Amino acid sequence: MELRKSATVLEKKSSGSSLDIAFRRGRIISVIGVLNIPNLHIRDYSSFIFHNLIAFEMQSQSRGRCTMAFSAFMRNLLQSEEDVKLLRRRGILANTSMTDDELVDFFKRLSRLIENYQMPSDLYAVYYQVLSHHNRRMSRFCGSIILQYFPNPLVTLSVFAAVVLFVLTLLQTIYTILSYYRY
Repeated sequence: MELRKSATVLEKKSSGSSLDIAFRRGRIISVIGVLNIPNLHIRDYSSFIFHNLIAFEMQSQSRGRCTMAFSAFMRNLLQSEEDVKLLRRRGILANTSMTDDELVDFFKRLSRLIENYQMPSDLYAVYYQVLSHHNRRMSRFCGSIILQYFPNPLVTLSVFAAVVLFVLTLLQTIYTILSYYRY
């Protein structure tokens, strides 16, 4: 929810592994940032799988620490129940049997396991890009405008329709005035 204040949109990525998280600037409006996250299925037994993978990565120094990096990234992303609700609406968290509070608690517990370990640079670059976008003054300004004046798609569509009607009315008025002075 904090990222929405800086005009950052979360999108579901349909392909790739769960670590295939990417951040890019908007195609049309570069002030808007887009964070692409593959969907994640958390089940009742996922806690055991994550704990075992993190234990394996802690013991293996030569291997990458992908699960640890992903857990830390998700912990930073999921700060409250509203964050979980937003990820569920976007289709990023799918088929989870846990409640919103349990999911926040799940990633808190995982992040406590990896507190004293240095994270790999797998997701650090993405984290840095999101943080630099979040700290930009223009992104925060546009994010506040979007949150205040365009809270849902229906309002956005209504404003867009009103602008189109206004432009068409203005063009009709200009053509009427021109035709009056021409004859």
